[in-house]
Amino acid sequence: MSHQEAAVRFGRSNHLVGVLTQPVDPPPGQRPAVLLLSAGVVHCAGPFRMYVELARALAERGFVVLRFDLAGIGDSIQPRDARTVKERTIDDVTDAMDFLSRRQGVQTFVLGGLCSAADDAHALTNVDLRVVANIMLDGYAYPTLHYRVRRVTSKFSGPSVIPRACARVLRWMSRRVEADSGLPAPQHVPRPFPEEGVFRGEMRASLERGVQYLCVFSGGVDYYNYEGQFRQCLGLSDSDPALTEVHIDRAEHTYPIPAHRDRMVELVGQWIEERFGRSGQ
Repeated sequence: MSHQEAAVRFGRSNHLVGVLTQPVDPPPGQRPAVLLLSAGVVHCAGPFRMYVELARALAERGFVVLRFDLAGIGDSIQPRDARTVKERTIDDVTDAMDFLSRRQGVQTFVLGGLCSAADDAHALTNVDLRVVANIMLDGYAYPTLHYRVRRVTSKFSGPSVIPRACARVLRWMSRRVEADSGLPAPQHVPRPFPEEGVFRGEMRASLERGVQYLCVFSGGVDYYNYEGQFRQCLGLSDSDPALTEVHIDRAEHTYPIPAHRDRMVELVGQWIEERFGRSGQ
């Protein structure tokens, strides 16, 4: 199955710009469309073009994907009004869903992306009931006892000289690639997390109404250090089928290494096809 791409403009002020990627021969049956949200202030191609690769891979599996810049980021214009950033983000994502509903006839949506995009996807999930799934790449997670023990013991058994040297080389390569492209290197900037109890309640509410979650954590964030931490901080059992949690521990936060990026893209593709590829919604 091949795909096609088109630049699109939409929004209540016609201020949002994105790229629509879709299969040339869509499979029969209704499937949710995927919205890839802005990762920080990075253009809708995503860090190291990860959104381009992800959108094309999902379109090859039969899904419509819209990757777009939120207002004031990349090619999208920021309207002059009194709305807060949170209110504007909710409106922008709602506009994107409305646009795809009119143009593609899609009624349900999968939201997601990296870092702040995962945060925004979470914020929209209980606001708009058309959201049926989230793809959270380095989204929120909170410390558990196991996390604290691993963090302390790792300081005593720190990495050897060779892994440290490799990590330094990888960081240098990442900066070099971005310098050659003339763009600033994507940075992992600490962002405010909601209070843990509030987040736990929001997650439980969305899981109870059937929202599916893929939570992928890289080794590039310091608030997560073992697979299963997300489930444990939420108090969820390992058998809950609505939540898939994966730790790609060797990957950096922005996936600069092609092999790690390929693994993440394949993982997302397999997950969404298993959840929505056969039965549609």
